[in-house]
Parts: sequence; structure tokens; C-alpha cells
Amino acid sequence: MTKACLAVGFLLVIASGALASASTCPDTTQGETAQDCPWADISRQLSASGTTDLQKLGKVLKSRSKPLYEEIKSERSSEAWHSLWGMSINFDELARGQIVDPSILNLLYSLFGLPDRGALPGTPANIWHAGLEHTYGYLFSVLKTSFGYKRSRWVSGEINQGFAFTANPISPVPRRGSLFRNVTYFAGRIAFRHEPKALAALEAGKGSVDPELVTLQYDKLKPVRLEEKLELQAGRTVVIRTDLVTFPVAPPLANPAPNDTLLVYSYLDNDVPKLVTAFPVTGAFGAGIMQPSTLGDNQPIISRYNAWIAGVSDRTDLKGTRAVAP
Repeated sequence: MTKACLAVGFLLVIASGALASASTCPDTTQGETAQDCPWADISRQLSASGTTDLQKLGKVLKSRSKPLYEEIKSERSSEAWHSLWGMSINFDELARGQIVDPSILNLLYSLFGLPDRGALPGTPANIWHAGLEHTYGYLFSVLKTSFGYKRSRWVSGEINQGFAFTANPISPVPRRGSLFRNVTYFAGRIAFRHEPKALAALEAGKGSVDPELVTLQYDKLKPVRLEEKLELQAGRTVVIRTDLVTFPVAPPLANPAPNDTLLVYSYLDNDVPKLVTAFPVTGAFGAGIMQPSTLGDNQPIISRYNAWIAGVSDRTDLKGTRAVAP
């Protein structure tokens, strides 16, 4: 081999090493895998930009993933579905950390077309729109929890496989619809099955979601619901609902046991339904939250999964009725 070839080879090694060192995704030291990319890397780049200027942050996101940038902007057309979601606390009580960088959430709010959070008097600073945070926000969460990264529910493919969706509609930048619209319709058809007005709102916008979600036979899913009912002051009634739906297509056996159940979390506040979140769990996890010993009257009730329900989520002394319902 000539000296020139050696020199070129040496430069290529240096160049490839430089590229490798510049890449931070997946960060295996944090337990990341290929499915966390490019979302974790984009999140770190947005946070490292050192700016709160939404235009500058938007340019960063657009340069890294124009399809996702355009998808989030398209959510302005789904404004009628924004109000189907409740609010969420941007803090994980188990992992004891902030879930999403607030500057990223502010960018998402701007692109999404949500009203300024200052328009919600009395709302704590770390409370955000649950639909936005639990979909696009969770893509950009770099908080490692005991259950893994929160984006896993959207990038692992477990929900798509469990419901035999061939077009992967429950994923970032799906071919039809969008992450927010597809999740809203899918989770909403389960959570709002007894609320005609909310169902009508979903049906009015079903043309904007993946057809696989529309044609799914929801009446054959047979969800099991845990209802936690609270009677509060001034005649206010809050019913927190946890729906568990066994995957129609069981995953292969594995150790530890794989996720085989969809959990959808929502609530009624004086008969107004709100979605909070959805994610896959194991059957054992689902059974654990419905233990007979925890059912009945005068049971302690708290909100979970980072939900913010005013007058409920800020208290730990509330008691009510816990019951299993269809």
C-alpha cells in the first residue's frame, strides 16, 4: 500500500471517528437503543441550543425532522380535538425528575396552536396539555424511568403489533393521519364509549386519521374499566377511569413477560370526559390495579400517570368508591 493510500485511510479513520463522536444517539450509557433515535438526539440538541426563542428552536427541529415539524404544525387543523384532553404534570413522581424540557414544550405549544398557558389562571407552571405532552412531548423526553423511556409506547411497535395494524398508525410520522390525531381517535373510541357527544366529535374528524383505526371493531375489544369516583365540594363529581384492553394479537412468550394490554387513562369531571394518556402494560400490571381488596367504598383515591385534575391531583387525603365496570 502506498503512502498516499495510507494517508487517505488514516484521514478516513479520523473522519469516521469524528462523526461517531459527534453522534449522541443512541446513548448506550443511558440505556438508549436505536428506537430512541433520532428523537433523543433532537431533544438534546434543542435543549443544548441555549435559547428560548421559538423561531430558532423551530428551525432546529425543522432541520432535524421536517416531516415531524410539518406534522405538528398540521395539528392546528385538529383544534376541535384539543379539548378532548386534560392536563398533565411535567414531573414523574417515580423517576423524580422533569419529563420534558419546558422550552421544548413551549415550542410544541406554538407549533400546535394551543393558547398561551397564561390564559389558564391558577394553573401551576409545570402543568401542560396532556395530549401534546403525552404524544410529541414524550418523543423528546430524555428522562429514564424504571419502565424505560416514555417514547417507547410510540416507537416500540407494541401497540401496532398487538392490534394487527399493518400501517403502523400509532407511531411518529405515520403514513396516514398524525401521532396526535391517531392516538386521540384510538384512545378516545375506548375511553369515550359511553359519551355520545365526545364520540360524535371523534367521528366528525375521522377523515383525518388512519383508516385502520376507523375500521377497527371496537365493540369486540371488551375493555375492563376501573372507576374511581369522588364526590367533592359544591356538588362536583370526578370519576377517574382506567381502561384495560387485552391485545387481540398476543405477543410471543418471553421472560420477563411482554406487554400484552393497552391501558387508557381518562376522567369525567361533572360529566365532561377528558383523555390523559395511553400506553401498553403487562396483564399482571393491569390485574394489580384492580385487586379486590382495593375495591369498594371509602377507598383512598389519587390521580396517576402524571395527570393533573384540579382539586384532586394536589391532594392525597381523598377517599371514594373504586369499582370494576364494563
